[in-house]
Amino acid sequence: LAKASLWRVAYNLTDSEVAKMREAFKSIDADGDGKITLQELCAEAATDDELDRLQAVFSEIDSNHNGWLDYTEFLATMLCRRGELPETAIRAAFRSFDSDNSGSISEKEVAEALSGTGVHASFERADSNGDGQLSYEEFRDMLRSTTDLAKGSDT
Repeated sequence: LAKASLWRVAYNLTDSEVAKMREAFKSIDADGDGKITLQELCAEAATDDELDRLQAVFSEIDSNHNGWLDYTEFLATMLCRRGELPETAIRAAFRSFDSDNSGSISEKEVAEALSGTGVHASFERADSNGDGQLSYEEFRDMLRSTTDLAKGSDT
């Protein structure tokens, strides 16, 4: 749920919010095809340790397991690692799950949005008050805790 939500946040960013990340993507995408392959990412490694780390990161962030990173996957990862989640993009991502416009997200709405892929455990973790709905605040807190973990924070 958190990874899919970060994807939706990344999709809703403005051009000014992603300018530097776009340039980083273009510099890694050596052949300019709009995809970053493992080979292209590993070309950025200066040491064997860095190569191992990049390979591990690639397998983690290739969320659809197609063997390459598209721009949205790259943005979601960069946002997560940098901890930069603009409020407007979080709200847009929240609304994309809230299909009935109730102001909260049910587990059913999440399952429908994610094609029924096992969301129960992650939904329960995010539903901090246990009411079976994710409020905007719970959704935002889930995303913020995801970025805190990615940055190595204890909060």
